[in-house]
Amino acid sequence: MATLSDLNDPRAVAAAVAEFRELGRQRFLERYGFSESRTYFVQAGGQLIDSKPLVAAIWRHQFRDRPQLKPEDFSGGIDNAGRALRRLGLEVVTQRELELLSPVLFVWSAKSDTGKQNLQYGLDTRTWGFKDYQQELQEPSEWLIFGSEHTGRGPRQQTEEWQQGSIDLVLCEVGAPYYRASAPHWPDEADGLKYPHRLGITPVARLRSVSASSSGPLGAAGSEALRLAGTGNRAVREWVDIEALLLAAGVKRSESGVPDLSRTDGWSDSSSEAAARPGRRSGGAGRSADAEFNKVVEKRAVTLAIEFYRGMGWPEIEELGRPYDLICRRPDGSEKHVEVKGTTGAGADVMFTPNEVHHFRHCPHGADLVVVRDIEVDRTMTPYRATGGEVLQIPDYEAPPEDLQASAWIARVPGWPTRP
Repeated sequence: MATLSDLNDPRAVAAAVAEFRELGRQRFLERYGFSESRTYFVQAGGQLIDSKPLVAAIWRHQFRDRPQLKPEDFSGGIDNAGRALRRLGLEVVTQRELELLSPVLFVWSAKSDTGKQNLQYGLDTRTWGFKDYQQELQEPSEWLIFGSEHTGRGPRQQTEEWQQGSIDLVLCEVGAPYYRASAPHWPDEADGLKYPHRLGITPVARLRSVSASSSGPLGAAGSEALRLAGTGNRAVREWVDIEALLLAAGVKRSESGVPDLSRTDGWSDSSSEAAARPGRRSGGAGRSADAEFNKVVEKRAVTLAIEFYRGMGWPEIEELGRPYDLICRRPDGSEKHVEVKGTTGAGADVMFTPNEVHHFRHCPHGADLVVVRDIEVDRTMTPYRATGGEVLQIPDYEAPPEDLQASAWIARVPGWPTRP
């Protein structure tokens, strides 16, 4: 039997985790000749890694002059492989514990005026962008958590000091997964794209002065992920108990299992300039102060929606504007009503008027929701010119109550695909 107590090299641990990320789970298992773990896993670098194969990989990277470990060379379980992994500083979790965890992206927002403005703009427009591509962005994440305002010296301190402080958090659902954007969206993108790697987010709750200790609602893994996000100026993906954070924020889940937005306080937008969350005729915060900009975005969205429904076999389409945007008819007498929303951002949620919500719920013909995101606007032309856009159709949309933040009639938009 191999003596796992010989394992002590953190560089071998880092190399093994990096190898898992590069190969993916199946190829990693095949390389070392192990089957999938059924009980124990390691949480490292935003990955869940089968515990016994990871031991073999660490052994290979530390002892290149020794034979590679085979499954029969050592026992798994918490008292052997698990003990060796924990001694190396790794977090070992059980399958049952995994069922309580959710994949979360952590982002640190600088306390500078620019950092605060960028965070507020992202929350207002329900879009977050990154300058550089990261593999973590394409891996499925249910939540994005922003951290800011650590009571100590911020993320650039040792873990022990960091955990003695507290942090402000904003919990956001990832409503539109990773996509590479074409349209400038942020105020400082007037001269071209700076943040093309984007996610659509729905802010759910803000938490003030949350303990960064391992016993706090973030847990050890979440707290450390947020610290590393700040020191590396990047997103860090980790598996955490999101229910502890939702409980601390007082957020309830609906019968369907999603956080019930109708029972949250909603989100108080600032008066962000430029492209905003899709919403028409709302006149509320989040709309651009540039009326011509709003007009061309809306017009471009309607144009693409008309093209979409003609391609779906609706030859007669009438543009109304109010109380909904389009009526589509077929020679057999069938009819479809369509509400259209457009944005230069991610389209993770939309703003409705009360009349629009009522129409979705009571339309006898069935009312579709069409959201067009990533619309490009050239403001150097007179008049402005809008191009591009990606269309998402939600047939027979019913405006579920749990998807609506009633204080502003803001609704999450399900269905956006991951797009490289």
